[in-house]
Amino acid sequence: MVVSSETESENIKNANWERPMQNSDAYFSEKQIQQVINYWWDERDRKDIALFFLVLYRTGRRVSEILGKPPYSIDKRMSMSNYKGLRPIDIKENLKAIEFDILKKNHIKKKTKAGVKKSEDRIKKEYILKAPKRVIIPIDDEIYNYLTWYIEDYNIAPYHRLFKFSYRMVRGYLQDAIEAKKIIFDLGTRKMYDYRNQTIKEVKRRSHLHMFRHSFAIHFLQKNHDNPQALVMLKRLLEHSKLDITEFYLQFNTKAVRDILNDTWVKNG
Repeated sequence: MVVSSETESENIKNANWERPMQNSDAYFSEKQIQQVINYWWDERDRKDIALFFLVLYRTGRRVSEILGKPPYSIDKRMSMSNYKGLRPIDIKENLKAIEFDILKKNHIKKKTKAGVKKSEDRIKKEYILKAPKRVIIPIDDEIYNYLTWYIEDYNIAPYHRLFKFSYRMVRGYLQDAIEAKKIIFDLGTRKMYDYRNQTIKEVKRRSHLHMFRHSFAIHFLQKNHDNPQALVMLKRLLEHSKLDITEFYLQFNTKAVRDILNDTWVKNG
Protein backbone atom coordinates (compact mmCIF):
# COMPACT_ATOMS: atom_id res chain seq x y z
CA MET A 1 0.00 0.00 0.00
CA VAL A 2 1.34 3.41 -0.97
CA VAL A 3 0.38 6.36 1.17
CA SER A 4 0.63 9.94 -0.06
CA SER A 5 2.87 12.30 1.90
CA GLU A 6 -0.19 14.30 2.94
CA THR A 7 -2.02 11.20 4.19
CA GLU A 8 1.15 9.95 5.87
CA SER A 9 1.54 13.26 7.70
CA GLU A 10 -2.08 13.13 8.84
CA ASN A 11 -1.70 9.53 10.03
CA ILE A 12 1.35 10.44 12.09
CA LYS A 13 -0.43 13.48 13.52
CA ASN A 14 -3.46 11.41 14.60
CA ALA A 15 -1.56 8.37 15.84
CA ASN A 16 -1.95 9.39 19.50
CA TRP A 17 1.77 9.28 20.18
CA GLU A 18 2.63 9.04 23.86
CA ARG A 19 5.69 10.32 25.65
CA PRO A 20 7.15 7.93 28.25
CA MET A 21 5.98 9.99 31.21
CA GLN A 22 2.39 10.09 29.95
CA ASN A 23 2.00 6.42 30.84
CA SER A 24 1.23 6.35 34.58
CA ASP A 25 2.05 2.62 34.72
CA ALA A 26 5.62 3.20 33.46
CA TYR A 27 7.64 2.86 36.64
CA PHE A 28 9.67 0.19 38.42
CA SER A 29 8.79 -1.38 41.73
CA GLU A 30 11.40 -1.12 44.47
CA LYS A 31 12.06 -4.85 44.11
CA GLN A 32 12.71 -4.51 40.37
CA ILE A 33 15.13 -1.65 40.90
CA GLN A 34 16.96 -3.66 43.54
CA GLN A 35 17.20 -6.58 41.10
CA VAL A 36 18.84 -4.36 38.48
CA ILE A 37 21.31 -2.93 41.00
CA ASN A 38 22.14 -6.31 42.57
CA TYR A 39 22.71 -7.85 39.14
CA TRP A 40 25.51 -5.39 38.37
CA TRP A 41 26.83 -5.08 41.94
CA ASP A 42 26.98 -8.76 42.93
CA GLU A 43 26.62 -10.98 39.86
CA ARG A 44 28.67 -8.96 37.37
CA ASP A 45 30.89 -7.13 39.89
CA ARG A 46 30.45 -3.81 38.10
CA LYS A 47 30.08 -1.43 41.01
CA ASP A 48 30.23 1.60 38.70
CA ILE A 49 27.20 0.49 36.69
CA ALA A 50 25.26 -0.52 39.81
CA LEU A 51 25.99 2.82 41.45
CA PHE A 52 24.89 4.71 38.35
CA PHE A 53 21.44 3.08 38.54
CA LEU A 54 21.26 3.68 42.29
CA VAL A 55 22.08 7.39 41.86
CA LEU A 56 19.67 7.67 38.92
CA TYR A 57 16.86 6.27 41.06
CA ARG A 58 17.56 7.90 44.41
CA THR A 59 18.15 11.40 43.03
CA GLY A 60 15.31 11.42 40.51
CA ARG A 61 17.56 13.19 37.99
CA ARG A 62 17.54 12.84 34.22
CA VAL A 63 20.15 10.58 32.62
CA SER A 64 21.88 13.48 30.85
CA GLU A 65 22.24 15.37 34.14
CA ILE A 66 24.24 12.49 35.58
CA LEU A 67 26.18 11.31 32.53
CA GLY A 68 26.65 14.68 30.85
CA LYS A 69 25.74 15.69 27.33
CA PRO A 70 27.97 17.11 24.58
CA PRO A 71 27.02 20.33 22.75
CA TYR A 72 25.08 20.13 19.50
CA SER A 73 24.67 22.59 16.69
CA ILE A 74 21.54 24.61 15.98
CA ASP A 75 21.20 22.78 12.66
CA LYS A 76 20.56 19.54 14.57
CA ARG A 77 17.76 21.30 16.49
CA MET A 78 19.33 20.25 19.76
CA SER A 79 20.77 21.88 22.84
CA MET A 80 23.84 24.08 22.40
CA SER A 81 24.71 23.58 26.06
CA ASN A 82 27.51 21.34 27.31
CA TYR A 83 26.16 19.40 30.30
CA LYS A 84 29.22 18.35 32.24
CA GLY A 85 27.66 15.42 34.05
CA LEU A 86 28.25 14.44 37.65
CA ARG A 87 31.82 15.06 38.92
CA PRO A 88 33.48 14.74 42.36
CA ILE A 89 33.61 18.55 42.57
CA ASP A 90 29.79 18.56 42.44
CA ILE A 91 29.44 16.53 45.66
CA LYS A 92 28.99 19.09 48.44
CA GLU A 93 30.35 17.57 51.66
CA ASN A 94 29.14 20.34 53.97
CA LEU A 95 25.58 20.16 52.60
CA LYS A 96 25.27 16.44 51.80
CA ALA A 97 24.03 17.52 48.39
CA ILE A 98 24.92 17.44 44.69
CA GLU A 99 25.14 20.39 42.31
CA PHE A 100 23.56 19.43 38.99
CA ASP A 101 23.28 20.97 35.55
CA ILE A 102 19.49 21.02 35.31
CA LEU A 103 18.33 20.01 31.85
CA LYS A 104 15.65 22.27 30.43
CA LYS A 105 13.41 21.64 27.46
CA ASN A 106 15.17 23.87 24.98
CA HIS A 107 13.94 22.75 21.60
CA ILE A 108 13.68 25.94 19.58
CA LYS A 109 11.38 26.15 16.59
CA LYS A 110 12.86 27.68 13.46
CA LYS A 111 9.60 29.39 12.53
CA THR A 112 7.22 31.68 14.38
CA LYS A 113 3.57 30.79 14.93
CA ALA A 114 2.80 32.87 11.85
CA GLY A 115 5.12 30.64 9.80
CA VAL A 116 7.87 33.24 9.40
CA LYS A 117 11.41 31.83 9.41
CA LYS A 118 13.49 33.07 12.36
CA SER A 119 16.95 34.50 11.92
CA GLU A 120 19.93 32.61 13.33
CA ASP A 121 20.58 35.48 15.76
CA ARG A 122 17.09 35.16 17.16
CA ILE A 123 17.44 31.39 17.49
CA LYS A 124 20.74 31.81 19.36
CA LYS A 125 19.16 34.34 21.75
CA GLU A 126 16.30 31.96 22.48
CA TYR A 127 18.78 29.18 23.24
CA ILE A 128 20.61 31.47 25.68
CA LEU A 129 17.34 32.24 27.47
CA LYS A 130 16.80 28.50 27.94
CA ALA A 131 20.34 27.78 29.09
CA PRO A 132 20.75 25.24 31.91
CA LYS A 133 21.11 26.33 35.49
CA ARG A 134 23.24 24.89 38.27
CA VAL A 135 21.08 23.72 41.16
CA ILE A 136 22.03 22.08 44.47
CA ILE A 137 19.85 19.05 45.24
CA PRO A 138 19.93 17.35 48.69
CA ILE A 139 20.69 13.61 48.78
CA ASP A 140 20.24 10.98 51.46
CA ASP A 141 23.15 9.85 53.63
CA GLU A 142 23.41 6.41 52.01
CA ILE A 143 23.89 7.81 48.50
CA TYR A 144 26.40 10.34 49.83
CA ASN A 145 28.44 7.58 51.50
CA TYR A 146 28.37 5.39 48.39
CA LEU A 147 29.52 8.28 46.19
CA THR A 148 32.39 9.30 48.46
CA TRP A 149 33.53 5.66 48.65
CA TYR A 150 33.28 5.31 44.86
CA ILE A 151 35.28 8.50 44.19
CA GLU A 152 38.05 7.40 46.55
CA ASP A 153 38.13 3.74 45.55
CA TYR A 154 38.11 4.45 41.80
CA ASN A 155 40.51 7.38 42.23
CA ILE A 156 38.41 9.85 40.22
CA ALA A 157 39.89 13.32 39.77
CA PRO A 158 37.77 16.29 40.97
CA TYR A 159 36.78 17.51 37.50
CA HIS A 160 36.43 14.12 35.80
CA ARG A 161 33.06 12.51 35.15
CA LEU A 162 31.94 9.92 37.69
CA PHE A 163 30.27 7.69 35.12
CA LYS A 164 32.00 7.47 31.75
CA PHE A 165 29.09 5.87 29.94
CA SER A 166 27.03 6.94 26.97
CA TYR A 167 23.22 6.92 26.95
CA ARG A 168 23.26 3.94 24.60
CA MET A 169 25.56 2.01 26.94
CA VAL A 170 23.41 2.45 30.07
CA ARG A 171 20.27 1.65 28.10
CA GLY A 172 21.96 -1.63 27.14
CA TYR A 173 23.01 -2.24 30.76
CA LEU A 174 19.38 -1.86 31.84
CA GLN A 175 18.13 -4.33 29.20
CA ASP A 176 20.87 -6.82 30.12
CA ALA A 177 19.76 -6.79 33.77
CA ILE A 178 16.06 -7.05 32.86
CA GLU A 179 16.69 -10.06 30.63
CA ALA A 180 19.08 -11.75 33.09
CA LYS A 181 16.73 -11.35 36.05
CA LYS A 182 13.64 -12.07 33.92
CA ILE A 183 11.92 -8.88 35.06
CA ILE A 184 8.48 -8.77 33.47
CA PHE A 185 6.62 -5.56 32.61
CA ASP A 186 3.11 -5.02 31.36
CA LEU A 187 3.27 -1.46 30.07
CA GLY A 188 0.62 -1.88 27.43
CA THR A 189 1.14 -0.86 23.82
CA ARG A 190 1.84 2.29 21.85
CA LYS A 191 1.32 3.33 18.24
CA MET A 192 4.33 3.43 15.95
CA TYR A 193 4.63 4.42 12.32
CA ASP A 194 6.33 1.78 10.17
CA TYR A 195 8.12 3.71 7.43
CA ARG A 196 8.98 0.56 5.50
CA ASN A 197 5.37 -0.57 5.10
CA GLN A 198 3.93 2.94 5.56
CA THR A 199 1.46 1.76 8.17
CA ILE A 200 0.70 2.49 11.81
CA LYS A 201 1.00 -0.50 14.10
CA GLU A 202 0.62 -1.29 17.79
CA VAL A 203 3.82 -2.35 19.51
CA LYS A 204 4.60 -3.34 23.10
CA ARG A 205 6.04 -0.60 25.25
CA ARG A 206 9.55 -1.35 26.48
CA SER A 207 11.14 -0.29 29.73
CA HIS A 208 13.26 2.85 29.47
CA LEU A 209 15.69 4.84 31.59
CA HIS A 210 13.29 7.70 32.30
CA MET A 211 11.23 5.22 34.33
CA PHE A 212 13.77 5.65 37.13
CA ARG A 213 12.77 9.31 37.49
CA HIS A 214 9.13 8.31 37.42
CA SER A 215 9.81 5.61 40.03
CA PHE A 216 11.54 8.11 42.32
CA ALA A 217 8.50 10.37 42.24
CA ILE A 218 5.91 7.61 42.71
CA HIS A 219 7.80 5.97 45.59
CA PHE A 220 8.49 9.32 47.25
CA LEU A 221 4.78 10.15 47.30
CA GLN A 222 3.78 6.64 48.37
CA LYS A 223 6.16 6.72 51.34
CA ASN A 224 5.10 10.25 52.34
CA HIS A 225 1.38 10.11 51.56
CA ASP A 226 0.47 11.51 54.98
CA ASN A 227 2.88 14.46 54.69
CA PRO A 228 1.03 17.55 53.38
CA GLN A 229 4.33 19.04 52.17
CA ALA A 230 5.39 15.98 50.16
CA LEU A 231 4.14 17.24 46.77
CA VAL A 232 5.85 20.62 47.20
CA MET A 233 9.07 18.88 48.27
CA LEU A 234 8.88 16.63 45.21
CA LYS A 235 8.44 19.65 42.95
CA ARG A 236 11.62 21.11 44.45
CA LEU A 237 13.56 17.86 44.08
CA LEU A 238 12.51 17.35 40.47
CA GLU A 239 13.03 21.04 39.66
CA HIS A 240 9.64 21.37 37.99
CA SER A 241 8.64 24.87 36.95
CA LYS A 242 4.96 24.35 37.87
CA LEU A 243 3.20 22.29 40.50
CA ASP A 244 0.72 20.89 38.00
CA ILE A 245 3.63 19.13 36.27
CA THR A 246 4.49 17.40 39.55
CA GLU A 247 0.82 16.55 40.10
CA PHE A 248 1.08 14.14 37.19
CA TYR A 249 2.57 11.65 39.66
CA LEU A 250 -0.66 11.68 41.67
CA GLN A 251 -2.44 9.90 38.82
CA PHE A 252 -3.46 6.40 39.79
CA ASN A 253 -1.96 3.68 37.66
CA THR A 254 -3.98 0.65 36.55
CA LYS A 255 -2.62 -1.72 39.21
CA ALA A 256 -3.21 0.82 42.00
CA VAL A 257 -6.85 1.26 40.96
CA ARG A 258 -7.33 -2.52 40.75
CA ASP A 259 -5.81 -3.02 44.21
CA ILE A 260 -8.10 -0.36 45.71
CA LEU A 261 -11.16 -1.95 44.07
CA ASN A 262 -10.16 -5.38 45.38
CA ASP A 263 -9.61 -3.98 48.87
CA THR A 264 -13.00 -2.25 48.72
CA TRP A 265 -15.23 -4.95 47.22
CA VAL A 266 -13.52 -8.34 47.11
CA LYS A 267 -11.47 -8.66 50.29
CA ASN A 268 -14.14 -6.96 52.39
CA GLY A 269 -17.01 -8.67 50.60
